[in-house]
Amino acid sequence: TRHICREHSKYLFVNGLIDEDGVAEIDAQEEKILSALKNHEFEKATDEYLAWFDIMQELTGGIYVYNTQTHIDPSEDCTYGYGPELNTLMEVEVSKALQIDGDVYASQVMDVLTILHGDRLISDINAIPRLLNETSVKINIYSGQLDALVPTSATLATIKDWVWKDKSDYLRANRTAIVVDLILQGYQKVGGNFGMYWINRSGHLAPSDNPTAMQYVLKSVTEYDAESTE
Repeated sequence: TRHICREHSKYLFVNGLIDEDGVAEIDAQEEKILSALKNHEFEKATDEYLAWFDIMQELTGGIYVYNTQTHIDPSEDCTYGYGPELNTLMEVEVSKALQIDGDVYASQVMDVLTILHGDRLISDINAIPRLLNETSVKINIYSGQLDALVPTSATLATIKDWVWKDKSDYLRANRTAIVVDLILQGYQKVGGNFGMYWINRSGHLAPSDNPTAMQYVLKSVTEYDAESTE
């Protein structure tokens, strides 16, 4: 959360979405969030975050925080993919396969958010380094370049702070382009059990924004080769 708060205004400013006055206003609100978190006032931290969101929306003219280059009418906002196509898939196909009542899918989203209001900004920043240090699990992270909610720079700042036993393997790895059918889709850097993927033309919801790039990432991290399995 700390890294994200430090990067919001920078991202918005560099992309021309706010000016210097906007930077000052957003940074001031971010400090309220960080202060509440420092004092373990998690309910207050979430309240301050919601206030930050309102300020950001007013300053930017209402950008779609998940993808700054996409306009979404509020009535069509399918936050985290809750849209007609996904709903139909879950309510009909998936529920049939699992033999459960599909009508309840997504019906409790707002109830869950309300109940977990004070938990939304509690972070466990040491979870991933612990997995890398204590297990053989491979960790892969991706970030969309148009994501204003969790800017790529915030993700990179977090990675920089993490300490794990084979981090040098990742640091020595080359950052290479992801090119699919002669089109640049992003970049990758993989070393040891850790990988970072930069996804072009996508925001927070990268799988729906750039499915071509994410299909590449999925095949890469799972080492799946359709031709070799046929």
